[in-house]
Amino acid sequence: MKVKEYYRLFDLCVESNIHLNIAQIQPCQPDVIIEVGEWKPSCVDDDSVEFEIDGLNNITVDIHDMAKFSIKNGNYMNIIPHNEDYWKNEIVTYIVGVAFATLLLQRDVFSIHGSAICANNHAFIIVGEAGAGKSSIAREFIQSGYKLLSDDLSAISIKNQLDVIPSFPTQKMWKNTMDAYESSPDPSKKIFHDVDKFYVDAQDHFEESSKQLGGIIWLEESEVEQVTLTKLEKNQALEVLLIHAFIEDMVEHLGLKTQQFILLSHVLSHVDVYHLERPNNQFTVKEQVSIIREKLFEQNVNKL
Repeated sequence: MKVKEYYRLFDLCVESNIHLNIAQIQPCQPDVIIEVGEWKPSCVDDDSVEFEIDGLNNITVDIHDMAKFSIKNGNYMNIIPHNEDYWKNEIVTYIVGVAFATLLLQRDVFSIHGSAICANNHAFIIVGEAGAGKSSIAREFIQSGYKLLSDDLSAISIKNQLDVIPSFPTQKMWKNTMDAYESSPDPSKKIFHDVDKFYVDAQDHFEESSKQLGGIIWLEESEVEQVTLTKLEKNQALEVLLIHAFIEDMVEHLGLKTQQFILLSHVLSHVDVYHLERPNNQFTVKEQVSIIREKLFEQNVNKL
């Protein structure tokens, strides 16, 4: 019998029988139960993804070369691995990422693919393509005394106001980013067996309370000669948010594209999106943080 562990994810008490590479909490009445069952080979030998959807509250995602994830009613997740010797950290990454974003959608919480940091008692979400440098800039903000609110997946509640919900006190970081901060990776925290990316504890730099959304920053590697930060027009900002909204495939399968468009338009009626461009092949993370602090945090402190 697998041991049950308890975690705080996105302000929910989670009971799990798989270790999530997150600091555990004392046993509590779970809002969400995660169960990993015995492995069962996939019927199809490829790396494609298959969806089985019976309404919003009963969704199954079968990743043929990893596992089958069944997500129900915003409170239950069942995972059946497809290999006997499965790489646990890879499955965990999907659990706390795409699968949890799906579960949050069932709880009327919208997710965006980006990290969030706290400034002026507000949350600022940083989005960007893989390799754009989101983990580096988040780490630099932490080193500068700011708190991390979420890593990679930022959940936005719209029930009362645009609140960004704290995710969990862990970052996913590339080894070259860790090298830049003279940090040694823990081999047991390697996320993918063939990629140098690791889980890193951020408990001492984590913000545990929800914060109202103050703005969104789109980070992009570009041909510019120096770091620049500009505010986007609303139509271009909407395009950026549509690209970086989480579980885009799921939203399309569920027929929720119109609702997503309305929701993102609502977000943009309250906050601005900024375009942060950084030069190609240069480590300019300190300059990126400096320009954000000067042009966004300090100038808008009285407006928020």
